[in-house]
Parts: sequence; C-alpha cells; structure tokens
Amino acid sequence: MCGILLLLGGCLYEFLTGLRTNLYHGRVVDEETGFPLAGTVVTVIWSRSSYLGYEAGPDEFLNAQEAVTDSNGNFTLLASSGLNWEPYTARSGEPWIVMYQPGYEPLMQDNFERHGFETTDALVVALKSGATVKLRKLGKNEIGKYVNLEVVHPLSTPLEHIPNLIGVINAQRKVAGFRPYVIETPQKGKLP
Repeated sequence: MCGILLLLGGCLYEFLTGLRTNLYHGRVVDEETGFPLAGTVVTVIWSRSSYLGYEAGPDEFLNAQEAVTDSNGNFTLLASSGLNWEPYTARSGEPWIVMYQPGYEPLMQDNFERHGFETTDALVVALKSGATVKLRKLGKNEIGKYVNLEVVHPLSTPLEHIPNLIGVINAQRKVAGFRPYVIETPQKGKLP
C-alpha cells in the first residue's frame, strides 16, 4: 500500500512540477520578411523509458501537445508531459519539438542550431521565456524534402496524438505530389 501511495505521490509531484514551469510560448515568423506565420503547428512530444533493474529500456511515447499559431504567429501550450501512470518508467529528458508550416523549413531536432538554439535544452528555455522562431521559405527544389514524418519526427508517436502536425505535413505532401498519411480511428461499436 505504501508503495502505491509513493508511486501516486511521485506522479502527482512530476505533474505539478510541470505545471509550475509555466508554458511554452512564442511567435513564429518568416525569416526573410519578419511577417507572422499563422497556422504553423507547434508539436511537443514527450517520451519515457522503462527501468528494470539498472538498465533503461528504449524510449516510448508518453504524451504530445499541439498548438497552432494565431494570425500574429503567436502560440501557447503547457510545458508539462502530464501524468505518467506506468510503473517503473520515467520521462526521458526534454521533449521532441517540431514547428511546421507548409512551404517552410520546419524547426526540428536536426536543425535547432541553424535557428539559433544550440540544444533542445536551449530551445526549451527560450520557449519558456517566449521565443521568436524564424522559419526559412523553401525553394522549389526543396518542397519534397520535409514530407516524410520519419524525417520531421522519427519517434514512434501514434498519429492520432499529433493530428495537427499530420494535417500540415499532408498539405505539403499534396503540393509535392505524395499521398497523404491516414490517421486510422476505431469504428464506433467495434473494439480495437
């Protein structure tokens, strides 16, 4: 019984600590013109690792949050991964962050430095302070470069948890001549 109370207390502490760290917020603009980019999807994905004995297992999906920029390019979302109800697991470091606007080079793990952020930690700190992120418009030869989800986000996140990101990637896939990703949803009355 004490073990269960400690586990629940630890989960609650992690959740409340995440809420206290405020929000991720900022503004997304065109790199060249400085104009706000409305409709940019900001996706934050957390993972967790299981701990059995002394070794950590592979990372697996924990939670995702998405926001869409408003007409001024502004966005806000919670800086919390939510509760982790799985015993013997813990959140794995900082989240995976993607900012995606069709026609623009997305901000993603592989190019944080080009956007002025040396590490994920630096981006997280900037987003908690309200960062301005500048996205570069893609050239005609680059349109098909960022249309595969594995390039933008290699973690195995269930697509139903990132519908906004899938929507903007599908818009870019259409322009590039690729078939869209399909998010499968369970049918009513049928068990998965």
